[in-house]
Amino acid sequence: MRLTFILIVTIIAGAASGLHFLGHQRILNPPTFTVAQIPSLTTPSALARGAHLAQAVAGCADCHGQNLAGGAQADAPPGAELYAPNLTTGDGSAVGGYTDSDWVRAIAHGVGGDGRALVIMPSQHYATMSAYDLGALIGYLKTLPDVDNKLPATKIGFPSTILIAVLDELAVRVIDHAAVATAIADTSSAIYLTTVSGCVSCHGARLAGRTGPPGPPGGPNLTSLDWSVEEFIEAMVSGLRPDGTEMAATMPWRTLGQMERGELEVIWQYVLGLPDRVDHDND
Repeated sequence: MRLTFILIVTIIAGAASGLHFLGHQRILNPPTFTVAQIPSLTTPSALARGAHLAQAVAGCADCHGQNLAGGAQADAPPGAELYAPNLTTGDGSAVGGYTDSDWVRAIAHGVGGDGRALVIMPSQHYATMSAYDLGALIGYLKTLPDVDNKLPATKIGFPSTILIAVLDELAVRVIDHAAVATAIADTSSAIYLTTVSGCVSCHGARLAGRTGPPGPPGGPNLTSLDWSVEEFIEAMVSGLRPDGTEMAATMPWRTLGQMERGELEVIWQYVLGLPDRVDHDND
């Protein structure tokens, strides 16, 4: 009996060690791909579009802070210390000397300037951006005023490495890299807005909810809500549901509430047209 127990423990420990190594290697050695050639855009209209994307649609401030100078992520999984990097060129910058290709590689392909896979960057959503939007976003980010903010390096250790190995959901591994910024997208469509803004991360691909974790925090089933368009817009602006209760702290309403009214209307009209579902959408 004792030998059997020791054998089982040895097998489990060996499996855990192997998965830890695999997860670590997936971060250090992402798959190779050709970076999409997207030039940054700096015309006044492009910079305005880039600012809107960063501040509202793409939700950059949710992780990188209002000044985009980075900060610690409070919801790090066990064994991980997560820091969204400083996107300005101030002291502690993670993007100093970045070329347009470096920006595209990080934002839309999920690989940082050090060649490692980005763990918390939702590049799988930004990979669907139109070429114009991606160029406009990069152009805007390159104009950010310097903010000094030195941050520790992100650390991914056991058991988070096991989750990375088992789930195999690193953005760089799920993106169709050949299709980055190649689709002719209607950037005002609900599909575009809900993907780029990351709604599908928490609410699922069909917006029928996710239970989470692992992965992003779970979100409720939107297809069963009977809010009016006005109630939805008010909720996005105030953070309060129509019944007066506060939305979860993980709901980025402060960002999404900065979207244009027309964008919010398009999103909710789309949701209202979805078939009601009772099953969670964890795929």
